[in-house]
Amino acid sequence: MSLPYTPEARNRKNKEDFIVVWYDKNVHENQHDELRSNLREINDFCLFFSLKNECVDYIKSVNIKEKILLIISNKFVTDILSTEIHSLRQIDSIFVYGTIEPSTSASLMEQYYKLLAIVITQEDLIDNIRKTILELTRHSELFNLYNHKQKSLANLNEKSAAFLWPQLFKHILIDNTHTSQQDDNSQEDARTLMIQKCREYYRRNKAQLRNIAAFEMDYKSADAIKWYTSDTFVYKLINKALRSEDIEVLYTFRFFIVDLCSNLVEDHKIIVECEIQIPEVYRGMQMAYNDIDNLKQNIRHLVSANSFLSTSRNRNVAKKYAGSGIIKCKRRGDLHAVIFQIEIPADLKSIYSDISYASKMKDEEEVLFDLGTTFDIAAVEYDEKEENWIIRLLATDKGHEMIKHYLNYYKEQIRSTTSSGILGEVLIIIGQYEKARNYFHDLIQLNNQDYANIFYNLAYIHKCQGEYEEGLNKLKQAYDKEANKSSPSKSMLAAILDDIGCIHICNNDYDRALEYFRKALKEQITPSIFNNIGLTYMYKASNSSVTKQAKVNFKQALKYLNKALTLHTQTWPDGHPEMAVTLDNIGRVYNRSGKYDQALDYFLKALNMKENVLPDDHMDIGISSNNVGLMYDNKHDYSQSLIYYQKTLRIYEKCLPEIHPEIGTTLDNMGLAYAGLNDYDQSLNYHLKALQIKEHVEKIDSISLSSTFIHLGNVYTHQSNYAQAYDYLNFRKYPGPKIENLLGYRV
Repeated sequence: MSLPYTPEARNRKNKEDFIVVWYDKNVHENQHDELRSNLREINDFCLFFSLKNECVDYIKSVNIKEKILLIISNKFVTDILSTEIHSLRQIDSIFVYGTIEPSTSASLMEQYYKLLAIVITQEDLIDNIRKTILELTRHSELFNLYNHKQKSLANLNEKSAAFLWPQLFKHILIDNTHTSQQDDNSQEDARTLMIQKCREYYRRNKAQLRNIAAFEMDYKSADAIKWYTSDTFVYKLINKALRSEDIEVLYTFRFFIVDLCSNLVEDHKIIVECEIQIPEVYRGMQMAYNDIDNLKQNIRHLVSANSFLSTSRNRNVAKKYAGSGIIKCKRRGDLHAVIFQIEIPADLKSIYSDISYASKMKDEEEVLFDLGTTFDIAAVEYDEKEENWIIRLLATDKGHEMIKHYLNYYKEQIRSTTSSGILGEVLIIIGQYEKARNYFHDLIQLNNQDYANIFYNLAYIHKCQGEYEEGLNKLKQAYDKEANKSSPSKSMLAAILDDIGCIHICNNDYDRALEYFRKALKEQITPSIFNNIGLTYMYKASNSSVTKQAKVNFKQALKYLNKALTLHTQTWPDGHPEMAVTLDNIGRVYNRSGKYDQALDYFLKALNMKENVLPDDHMDIGISSNNVGLMYDNKHDYSQSLIYYQKTLRIYEKCLPEIHPEIGTTLDNMGLAYAGLNDYDQSLNYHLKALQIKEHVEKIDSISLSSTFIHLGNVYTHQSNYAQAYDYLNFRKYPGPKIENLLGYRV
C-alpha cells in the first residue's frame, strides 16, 4: 500500500534515521506496488509524490538535521534537478531510476554531485539505497563532548547536556523500574504499549509487522541482546531516538532498554568472575576532518557514546569499515578513514560485554558498551603507513560519578523532584521547551503520580514562552494537587507560590507578586523567594514617580537581596552560580539608584564568582562582563569599559547566532566607549557594525535600532560630516519601512 502525500503523511513523524522520497507522476500506479513495498522494507519512512510542487515543498519543509534519499524517475530528472532541490542540505543522495542516454547520464553525474547512481532495474535501485543507508548509519556521529569546567547542572550548555543525556536517561529508567516492581503489571503494560505503538507506526510495512508479531510471540527478557543486534525495528527506532533524544520513542521502548542494560550487566558479571581479559577493542568509520580536529583539540577531555556503542575485538574488522586515506565524497565533503582504539582498564566498573554469541556476524567479534559509557580522549594521531587516523580512547567510570554528582545537586534544590521529572527538567534547562512539554504530557498519560511537579514544570515552560495566563493556570493546578496530598511538601508549595509571584512580576502587578512571595515564605524560607521580593521592590522603585517612595523601595530591595545572599553564603561558602545571580541583582539595585561605585563592586564580585564555577565561554559570564563595562561607562572610565565589552563580545560571538540583537547592542556600547575616548573613527566602525547586525535581526526593538542611528548621527557630527549626520538623525539611511520615532527626532 503506498503512502501518497496526504495530510496524514504530512503530519507523520519520522522515527527512523532517513527519509526516502520518490517523485514520479505515475508513482501510485499498480506497476510500482512491489518497488514501493521493497523500499519500505529497507526504510519504513517513505513518501511518494506524483506532483512536483508537493514534492519540492515537502523537501523544503524537512528539518535540516534529517537526511533525505531522493529517487527521481528518468522522465522527470531535469524537471526536479533544475529547481534548487539539489542544493538543499536535507538532500543527502539522489538516485535516478530508469534508462538515460549514456552521454546525458555522464553529464548529469558530472553536474550534480549528490547524484549517486542512475539505475535501470528495481534490484539495482534497492541495492544502492540499502548500501547508502548502511554507509550513513555506520558513519553517523558517535560521541558527545563534555566541557570539563562545567560544574553545575543548572548551567549546562546544550553540548554538555547532550553528553549526560544517555546516562541520565538510563539511570531514570532503571530507577523507575526498581520503584515500580510492586506493581506486577507495570512491565507487561510497558511491553504491550511498545508493541501497540510499533504496530501503529509500521502499519504499512509487512516485513516489520512480521518482526513485531515474532517479537510479541517469542520475546523474553534474556533475548534483548539478540533482538538488538538483528536488523529489525528495535535497533532502528532505539538508536535514532537516543541520538535525537526523542522522549516519546524512548519511553515507548523503556522496558526493552532496561532489559538490554540488564542483559549487559549479567554478561559483564561473567567477564569479571571468570577474569576474562578484553584489553582493547576497535571501531572503524569515516569522519570529516573538522570532527577529527575537534577531538584533537580536546585531548584529555571526556566523550560519551550517544547510544549503545558497538566495537570489535578484531582490528581488521575496524579497518574494513574505516577504509584508508581520504575518501572523496562531494556531497558531504572529503571523509577520512578513522580507527577508534579503545583501551579497557582491568578495574573498569562501567558495563561492556562480548556479544558475539548473539550476533548474526560471528566473525565481527562484537563487544557492546552500555548506554552512555564515557571515555577519556588519550591521543589523536595520523598513521602514515596505514593511511588512517588513530583515535585512542580510554574507557572510564567518570561519567557514572558525574551523574551521581548531578543527581545529588537536584536533590539539594528547593523542589524535591522525582527521578522521572529530572529528565524533563534537563530539557527545560537547555531550552528544548517543546520536547519538555511533550515529555511531561506523556507522563500525565502514563498516570505518573507526581502531578504537582508535572504541572509545575509545564507552568515554567509557559512562563519561559511568555504564555503567562496558561502558566498561572498550570501553577494553580500544581498547587491544588500538592495541597490535597495527605502530606504536602512545604518546599513544593513554596516553589509554586514563588513562581506565581514571578508571573505577576512579568505582568507588572508588583503588589500581587509580593502577596504571593510572602505566602511562599510562610511555607519555606529560601534565597529564591528573598531574591524575587528584592527584585519586585527594585521594579516598584524604578516605576515610582515619587522620589521618597523610590528610596524606600530601593532600601527594601537591598534588605531582601542581602537576606538571600546570607542564605547562599551558608549553603555555598565557596560560591555558586545562583549566589552570583544574587550579587548581580544587588548590583542592579545600586545601578538603578545611581550608586555606581557600589554597583561596580557587586558586578565584579558576581563576575569573579561565575568565572570560578562556569566554563570560559558561558553566556552568564558575558552578561556579567557587560554589566561591569556599563558601570565603567557610568564612571567615564572608557578604557576599562572597553576591556569588558571586548570580553563580552568574544563570548556572545561564541554563544549566540551571528545575527543577534545582543551582539549589536555590545558593538554599540563599544562605539560609545570609543566616542568617550574621542576616537571617532573607531566609534564609527563599531556603530556601523552594530547597524549591520540590527538591520538583519528579524524582530528588532525599534528603540534599539533608533539609538544606533542617533549614535551614528552624533559621530558624524563630531567628524563635521553634517550631511551624513543629518541623514542618520532623520533615519534616511534606514532601508526598510519607516520606524517609529521614539527618541524625539524627526522621522
